Amino acid sequence: MYRALAATLALICALPATATTVYINDPGVQITALDTLVLGAKYRMSNTNFDMSLDAGGGTQNVPGGPNFISTGLGNNAQLNNATYAFNLRNIAGQGIVFTMTSPANVVRSLAWGSFGPALSPVPTVAAEQLRASAATGETPGSLLSPGQLPMNILHLEATSLQRSGQSYSPTVTLSDIAFTGTGITQVGSTNASQTVTPATTLTNPNFAEVGPGWASQWLVTDGNFWDFDWTLSGNVNLAYTGTATNIDEFVKFGISGKQGVFTGITPSGAVPEPASWALLVAGFGLAGAAMRRRRAAVA
Repeated sequence: MYRALAATLALICALPATATTVYINDPGVQITALDTLVLGAKYRMSNTNFDMSLDAGGGTQNVPGGPNFISTGLGNNAQLNNATYAFNLRNIAGQGIVFTMTSPANVVRSLAWGSFGPALSPVPTVAAEQLRASAATGETPGSLLSPGQLPMNILHLEATSLQRSGQSYSPTVTLSDIAFTGTGITQVGSTNASQTVTPATTLTNPNFAEVGPGWASQWLVTDGNFWDFDWTLSGNVNLAYTGTATNIDEFVKFGISGKQGVFTGITPSGAVPEPASWALLVAGFGLAGAAMRRRRAAVA
């Protein structure tokens, strides 16, 4: 009997752990509420300031104690117009996140938020171990945040192609080769590999309603925490316009934001064993029961 019980316990211990699941544009998932912003990675058309940024939630804001973002310039409107950049947003679990843009001339710019060991190579263009919280994070504005300090269960990839009042231009944002990979996860659904957006484009997404014409979204939702495993979201982005664009900051851009949210259609990780696990468990108890019956029969 004891051997059978030991075998049952061994079977229970051997039950496979339920992998973290990432749902990508999955129509079975409905996002019902968006709470705090946790991070943002952005590339925009601009003739001034910066074109690429990584922030600790709430966008590129100046908050008490200093800004909540790091940034670098990639060029002006004329240089960026119709240039296809490769982007890569990479999370290294327990260390931090790296946002990389590679130009058509293979010039690499990268922003890193976190503490990395070993050190990143090549060295990031701009790096910070901590960034300051904005009001949108739900934390005290100006307090320092480290990657992973706030849970993150949603990634939102967004393309924006809008007409700014008083400007005479026609913009187009094109995404291609969009892909998501993760370590030790189960993936449900897939990315939209390519999308083209103009001010007249009206798209729909099964997870959450679009803002309106000129916007395109892809939603990645996990039953775990995106900080807890290695993943990469990558692809190509092309921002282009015709006409005169002297000030289109924030109107023609591409970004990925990390959020906390509430959703339906997902069973939390570890809540219910998979069918194969149940079969092992039932078989183990059956063995224990049979051993106990044999022992009673021998005593009688």
